Amino acid sequence: MPFQKHFLFSLLVIAVVVLGSAVAFLFVPHGPRTALEGARASLDYYTLEREYARLVDADVYNLDNHRGLLDAHLSIPKMTRMRHSTIVRDDTQIQDRYNRYIKSNDPKLRDIGLYGMGYFFAREQLPDRGLEYFDKIVNRDMPYLNNSIGYLYWHEKRQPDRARPYFEREIALKGNVDGAVSNLAELFWEQRKLGEMDALSRDAALGRYFPMHALRYLELAERRYGAYMMTLLRSEASAVTWMSLLSSLSIALMFLAYIYFVDVFENERISLLAAIFGMGVLSGVLASMFYDLAGSYLGVKETGRGLQDLGFFIFGVGLFEETAKVIPVLIAVFLWKKWNESVDILVFAAVSALGFACIENVGYFSRVAIGLIVGRSLSAVVMHVCLTSLAVYGLFHRRYMRDSWGVIWVFGCFGAAVLAHGLYDFFLSSSIGLGIVSTLILIYLIIVFRNMLENALDQSEFFSGSTFKINLSVYLFYGVLGILLMQFSILAVQYGLNLSLSNLGLNILKFYFLCFILIVGFGNLKLVKHKWRSILSRER
Repeated sequence: MPFQKHFLFSLLVIAVVVLGSAVAFLFVPHGPRTALEGARASLDYYTLEREYARLVDADVYNLDNHRGLLDAHLSIPKMTRMRHSTIVRDDTQIQDRYNRYIKSNDPKLRDIGLYGMGYFFAREQLPDRGLEYFDKIVNRDMPYLNNSIGYLYWHEKRQPDRARPYFEREIALKGNVDGAVSNLAELFWEQRKLGEMDALSRDAALGRYFPMHALRYLELAERRYGAYMMTLLRSEASAVTWMSLLSSLSIALMFLAYIYFVDVFENERISLLAAIFGMGVLSGVLASMFYDLAGSYLGVKETGRGLQDLGFFIFGVGLFEETAKVIPVLIAVFLWKKWNESVDILVFAAVSALGFACIENVGYFSRVAIGLIVGRSLSAVVMHVCLTSLAVYGLFHRRYMRDSWGVIWVFGCFGAAVLAHGLYDFFLSSSIGLGIVSTLILIYLIIVFRNMLENALDQSEFFSGSTFKINLSVYLFYGVLGILLMQFSILAVQYGLNLSLSNLGLNILKFYFLCFILIVGFGNLKLVKHKWRSILSRER
């Protein structure tokens, strides 16, 4: 089918999905906060801020809405670099709003204004200015106030002993009990007050607010390993919803089919791939165990302090996750002895990575936002596939190249995967706008994966000709389109056509280049029997 026909057919598919979603929307009940929930689900912070501003104007004394308004505004990046310009977040309007409240003759509204300004500066990591506003509040029993003050004394002023009474007062007032118990639990852990931490976790009234990750740390510290495993499984299960599970499985299935089709000379049995995929899912749980063990016994965790976190991302995130994903591959290769074709080890690596990414996506889609479907499909899922393949590529190279550098290749490729993973996540989490570096790393990893895959297929024991071309670009085009429309239809049915159309347009603008690189890089492979190419080469 020529390009024009594919283009027209894709437009027809889009039209059918849009029409079907619009009709389905009419039959789904919606509440008064549909627009707000949709903005949150699509991570549209500008719309979310407008919706919270509307709620605040309708009920100015509702503190939950004020916190939602401030959180939405502060989720907008301070600076967004465009191709030809830079957009700087405007804080004047929201500050003017709360300064007007401070000047009010209504003492309750004045306290809300003071809390709003204090919360703004607390979120901006300016603790002294935040405390200055909090200290002027007349109603010391205001919900959220004591927890916010305690948080500043603990995290920003490094005065945990001053923080504790504020958390306890917030709990006693039955204000932000969830936040205060969570903070108190983590404070007890930091001070290694395991007895008090255990008592809090077992408290009849407060135990249900005790955070799961803190409970896992406590159980490891007390060597209650059976209880720890149960809590870990409950933590993972709590992230599963039908929507997040089906979305994650659909994404994984699209890429699994690609991996199956690209293995052109001898397809692996589907039952074997399913078993490796299942182990890949379990490797996500294993990675959580690695994080818990390192956090509980070694104090390894993200601090949020820039370059100090670089080591955590490399030797924590990169090492833990790549190790976990490689284990199913090693089981299939060395225990089950299923490596009978050169490309098999990369197939196993990709399938294991897809299992890992699947369970990871379930958590992101349910706990963060369902609007991450497109972004994570084109970035995190692809990144995991490329990195795990790189991690085991040294084993392939050692077996088929048979040179004196074999062992160095084995450890070098694994180390390169760990390093690339750490750097990718480090720059992605950067607060100074370095996410573009992560995108460049991902693009280069796609090129590396293509070269590794071509090398592995070139050495196939079942490659009988001299050259062979694989063209899966059309499949990938429709696969990516399907993922894009899946997110669109979920948002449209639940939150309306206007929001979902806007989100669709933004995703196309944001990811069109990455889609092109992925479809071209993964979709067109040129095989030459026994050829070896540099995995770092950008040439075809």
